[in-house]
Amino acid sequence: MYAVPTPSETEEVLVQARSTISPNKNYSKTNKRGETCLIAAATECPAFFIKFLMERKANLNKQDESSRTALDHAEGALNSAVVTLLRESGASRAATVIFRDDVDDD
Repeated sequence: MYAVPTPSETEEVLVQARSTISPNKNYSKTNKRGETCLIAAATECPAFFIKFLMERKANLNKQDESSRTALDHAEGALNSAVVTLLRESGASRAATVIFRDDVDDD
């Protein structure tokens, strides 16, 4: 579990990020697994960094090679602050999982 950063730690990270991350960068580009910056960050990064990426127009609903979105990854990692932020910002899950017990066998 990660410790909640203090306001000064949060500001320090954002100052460093703002100085190194271009506002004109394409944050929807993907790595070899089809992950965007937002998808990769959703599992472990704090909500303030997710918000930082969203302010730079990161695609909330882009899917990786396994057809999962940032919201799917955040939910899987139990990153509740990021899940809440993504949901409030209009992010969608890639698909609804249907368990075999939920299907009628007629």
